[in-house]
Amino acid sequence: MAGSDNSIIRYVLQLVTMFALTKLKGISCFGPRAQWGLLSLRGFIGQLSVMALHFSLTLIAPSDTIAITNSSLIVASVLAWLFLKEKLTIAHIVAVFLTITGVVLISQPTFIFGEKS
Repeated sequence: MAGSDNSIIRYVLQLVTMFALTKLKGISCFGPRAQWGLLSLRGFIGQLSVMALHFSLTLIAPSDTIAITNSSLIVASVLAWLFLKEKLTIAHIVAVFLTITGVVLISQPTFIFGEKS
């Protein structure tokens, strides 16, 4: 099954599930009207992210794509520390280091380890 077909099935199932849950709980599916702009922007950026992920899988090695994608947690931690003034503890620093190490060792990106023979 092609990646785009897989994504369509995944997101349609998510849509149906979330629609049913919001109706079951009596919550608006679209959120508060005052936040529609931000929610739309979030949806648009999320879709761009998914498209970029699938596009990157066709251009570079999958291990490189996974390494870059999983590194987003590190970026989020640093941005939260910089802009949201979240406390960066030793545990966070160790977790970031372990994340980087795990991503690199498991995915073995070609830009670090070279091409496999």
